Amino acid sequence: LIKNGVLCSFATDFPVVQYYDTFQELQTGLTRKPAKSSPEYGLYDNIPVPYKATLDEMLVTLTIAGAYQLSFDDITGSFEVGKSADFVILDQNIETINIEDIENIKIDRMIVMGGEIC
Repeated sequence: LIKNGVLCSFATDFPVVQYYDTFQELQTGLTRKPAKSSPEYGLYDNIPVPYKATLDEMLVTLTIAGAYQLSFDDITGSFEVGKSADFVILDQNIETINIEDIENIKIDRMIVMGGEIC
């Protein structure tokens, strides 16, 4: 669907992420296997996966596509004038880290509606 331009929001379909963790979800979409911290890690290594999402695709599914699915895309999900300034600053560079280590990324700061939260 993504390859054909369909705006898709991400869910934990296969393999299932046990606990809601955006970084585990992101990593699962990129690798199509459980995170290292999961008891199922390695279980699906020999199952062929026809498509693994790219980092850019996963970021869209977790931001603007999720906001669109919830009908919030007019107020959040992307950086645009008039929208809520909600974003996080990470402790590591998500573009250069090994994709199997994304689950270890931590949020350094969270900004909600333009004001720092933590």
